[in-house]
Amino acid sequence: MAWFRGLVGEGLSLGPLEQEAEGVPPGSEGLVFLPYLMGERSPVWDPKARGVWAGLSLTHTRGHLYRAVLEGLAYALRHNVDTAVQAGYPVEGEMRAVGAVRGASFGCGS
Repeated sequence: MAWFRGLVGEGLSLGPLEQEAEGVPPGSEGLVFLPYLMGERSPVWDPKARGVWAGLSLTHTRGHLYRAVLEGLAYALRHNVDTAVQAGYPVEGEMRAVGAVRGASFGCGS
């Protein structure tokens, strides 16, 4: 999110971006964001993976882009949770995501 905010304008608060994203339906009208901007760690383990917006058209707005980023991050987190459950780890209760703005590390724990 910090990367996107820096991309569309330093100093822009998240409030306006969140309002714009709220006006976009789930699925961002076919716009998909893969958040592999610095490769991908768990559970893909591919340092050469790269991010992409797929399905981008002239009808998409900044709100669509931001919502797609949020959805892409949510699906990436879900991928980790599903992989942990499939491996037999109990995943229950509150989870917290932590990470560095520059993408140094990212993880989930319960």
